[in-house]
Amino acid sequence: MKHAKTGYISILLFSICLALIDPAGCTSLPEKNTVFQGQVGIYGTEPFTWPGIHTDSGEIYRVPPEYREKIWDLQGQRLEFSGYFQKDNGKQNQEKETMGAKRVFVPVSWKVPE
Repeated sequence: MKHAKTGYISILLFSICLALIDPAGCTSLPEKNTVFQGQVGIYGTEPFTWPGIHTDSGEIYRVPPEYREKIWDLQGQRLEFSGYFQKDNGKQNQEKETMGAKRVFVPVSWKVPE
């Protein structure tokens, strides 16, 4: 009987450890720091507009909604952006591609290129 309790406790502890590990968290870690030049633009149609960056190489990246106010006044300006790309996650990535943006870029900083 003593061994049975130990087995149940081991299984319980193992289950708790598995529950604490978030597999989605492992895939949502930001990618390495990226630097590129491009212009800020507002895409979509009202009331569903979204901020984005059109790079010099022709790519369009979505910017998270919390950066909308920060970059709104920078529309049309050519800037150098430093930041990271969010990991793709299935359905949302498919929606972004239909709107013209392939990935979400989180700008950490930006400046006028020299």
